Amino acid sequence: MFVINKADRPGADETRRDLESMLDLTEHRDWRPPIVATVATEGTGREELWRAIADHRRHITGTGELERRRADRARDELGRVIAPSGSASVPTRCATAPTSTRSSGRSSTAGSTRGRPPTGCSASTTTTP
Repeated sequence: MFVINKADRPGADETRRDLESMLDLTEHRDWRPPIVATVATEGTGREELWRAIADHRRHITGTGELERRRADRARDELGRVIAPSGSASVPTRCATAPTSTRSSGRSSTAGSTRGRPPTGCSASTTTTP
């Protein structure tokens, strides 16, 4: 859905034409995103916008698209939280960047020697402050 706010301003009609032209170039399956003009400070177009939102909700619910999107989102989120099977989860504190300063003023790299990561850590891990 496209919302043109400040539709009372110059250029709003051209924006609508540009959006319509862009939509004409795309292949639509069974839904064409509506273009709604609003003027928020006056409340103009508010009812049309809510109607378009409700229509879209009915459409994605009726076609099963809403459930598919929710399932995809849940799968993607779980994929980010849970490491893929067979791979080890590496703590971010294993990185090789200097993490402390000794009293001598020299930097030390916690748990590693000569820039190598500590045992069990990956060189591609990131540091945390």
